[in-house]
Amino acid sequence: KAAKAAKAAKAAKVEAASQPPPSAVAPERAAMGKGAPAKHLYDLDPEEFAGAMIQDVFDQVLKTGAVPTIAYLQPARPKPGAAEEPGLAGIGIEHAFNTPATLGNCADFIRKHATEQGAQSAMVIVRKSQVGYPCVWKGKPKGVWKFGKADGIFMQLEAKGARAMFFTELQTSGDGKLSFGETAQIDVDEFGLFPRVFQ
Repeated sequence: KAAKAAKAAKAAKVEAASQPPPSAVAPERAAMGKGAPAKHLYDLDPEEFAGAMIQDVFDQVLKTGAVPTIAYLQPARPKPGAAEEPGLAGIGIEHAFNTPATLGNCADFIRKHATEQGAQSAMVIVRKSQVGYPCVWKGKPKGVWKFGKADGIFMQLEAKGARAMFFTELQTSGDGKLSFGETAQIDVDEFGLFPRVFQ
């Protein structure tokens, strides 16, 4: 029971962090945040990092109208006495989801990079319509995959002690603008697109 409650609390934390901002409220929220010092990315736990990256992707989609296919690596904590603070690494993975071979090669590259950088966690983002392999939603019963043929954004969190998967439905208006439908946490064992990054 305690484990279930903890899992639910973590999911709620990510969900709270990942709500798309209504455009009218966003500047107000940004102004409110100025008083409190923001946490560094390396100080966040994996769920908080996931929430921050989801928010960042939503902001990018609203600004550019496009969903990036990218892997974000959470920086390691800086070593004592380090002059520079570690920054966020964003690695474009446009061709990762074409074939089993491209996915395997990309996963090896991300693992190597994560190890070299001492990354704490990774967040993989891809638009559903860009996934040629693995089409994890196909052939699933309605009760398991509730989004039907809808397009959307898959977001997969990989960390040493945690794995999670989220899907945000995308809607396109008559003039081609993207907007967000529901964001749901989905089963990473059932719908995980990207192989494990951390063993």
